[in-house]
Amino acid sequence: MGLSLVNVGVFAQPPKKPSTPQPIGQDIESVIKRLIASGATRPKSEFETTEQYEKRVSLALDRNQLLFLLPVGEEDGDVVSFKYDADQQTMAADLWGVMQWLVRSDNTSKENPPHFQVEVKRRLLSSRQYLGSNAFGVNKTISFKEFDEFGLALDNNGMLSQEHPTFTWPMTVEEARLVKPFLRVAVRCVQNAPGVYTDLTHGEPSIDWPKEFVNHLYYLPVLVEEVWILDFRSGKLVKKFDSDSGNRHAR
Repeated sequence: MGLSLVNVGVFAQPPKKPSTPQPIGQDIESVIKRLIASGATRPKSEFETTEQYEKRVSLALDRNQLLFLLPVGEEDGDVVSFKYDADQQTMAADLWGVMQWLVRSDNTSKENPPHFQVEVKRRLLSSRQYLGSNAFGVNKTISFKEFDEFGLALDNNGMLSQEHPTFTWPMTVEEARLVKPFLRVAVRCVQNAPGVYTDLTHGEPSIDWPKEFVNHLYYLPVLVEEVWILDFRSGKLVKKFDSDSGNRHAR
């Protein structure tokens, strides 16, 4: 009688997939596109009364609290870096991407203009290369990229009411070594003006800088109420800064 093989593998437990962090906060692109779709960014129509326009704008103003993660790293589009001081045993979150308000567009509020801005998300729309030449006939391969950029237009009375703010807090060397790669900064804010500020920037190429870019800018006007330091793995709150916190300063 021949022997038959029995496949016992069906009883084995499948390998567990590594857990992935759950998304933290809202996707700013979705928030802004929802506002645009609602008509909140449309200027007053000639067939619309002032009362109708003001009502439409007020309905588009979302008073719910929003939470956005800021990009971390040293690449273009990243706005946060972390640095540990072993002598002082303090961790610092440097928000070097918070800058003076640069976006200028027709729908920027004249009564309550933003004072600062911070990029939250950038999405590559297209990328290609082409051969360019200057007036002297010098040819150069040009790298072209087109982006959608989404960010926050910051009120001057909020938590991020200064250029390049830094937030510091005490942390032991052992804890810092373990947690630093997973630290993230989130801002809790509320929309404080209707609509979305839009603009377009264009970077021209040259022989020394053979790159061209087009940036479509979409900025949400907000008042930042708190800055959170999170452990990205679990979403655990490591430190929270509000208007009463004293351990923050401009660089």
